[in-house]
Amino acid sequence: SIVKAGGIQAVVRAARTNSDSASVQEKCFDALHSLAADELAWAVLAGEGGIDVLLEGMAEHVMEKAVQEAGLSAVRALTSDDVTCRTIIQEGGGFRTIMFAMQVHIHEAFLQENALAAVSNLLGSSSVQVEKGDVDAIVDVMNAHPNEGGVQKWACVCLYKLAMSENDTNIAIMRESTRMLYAVQMAGDKFPGECRALAERLLGNCAVGGLGREDFSGFGAVGVSRGIGQRAGSPPVAGIQQR
Repeated sequence: SIVKAGGIQAVVRAARTNSDSASVQEKCFDALHSLAADELAWAVLAGEGGIDVLLEGMAEHVMEKAVQEAGLSAVRALTSDDVTCRTIIQEGGGFRTIMFAMQVHIHEAFLQENALAAVSNLLGSSSVQVEKGDVDAIVDVMNAHPNEGGVQKWACVCLYKLAMSENDTNIAIMRESTRMLYAVQMAGDKFPGECRALAERLLGNCAVGGLGREDFSGFGAVGVSRGIGQRAGSPPVAGIQQR
């Protein structure tokens, strides 16, 4: 295979040697995304310092949309399946790198979907510490792409993971955002197949956590304490986790 023949080492070497070239970085990150498909590839990439090269290249060329798209595709793949790669990305500042790319390229839907999916993978760990601006950034992306079901779904997944986190600081930051509540309700209403179940559980969890209907004034006819689409008097949404 290409991996056994040293393909990943060659790509990492090319990216490291040509760190100032956006076009080379883009091609290298595309190659890493294609090659990093199994345990052998993950181990080689981690051992060769390829993840550090990936994050450094993204940080160096943050204004280059093509570099960010290729890099985020690779990061999404690497954070999906391998704990070692996910940990290296997290400890190497990957969360901040992703959030910065999201803010710089807010109007790029494909980039945002990959970024949010990668963020959701990293949020599986309670050691990831978010800031208020991170929740605002996710909501800003939702507002910038109201017609993109994939963007809305992954944004809801990110917010849901924060709500269900074991990190009390993250939970408190997320629950402070009434903008988040509105965006999630809109996503659930517009994309029921992708977002409704997540939105119901997320909004229900926020209600359990202390946000009452008064916090939802002006957000439409459905109260957060009942969840999206639930009629008055209906039972709570199944599956809501109470802390």
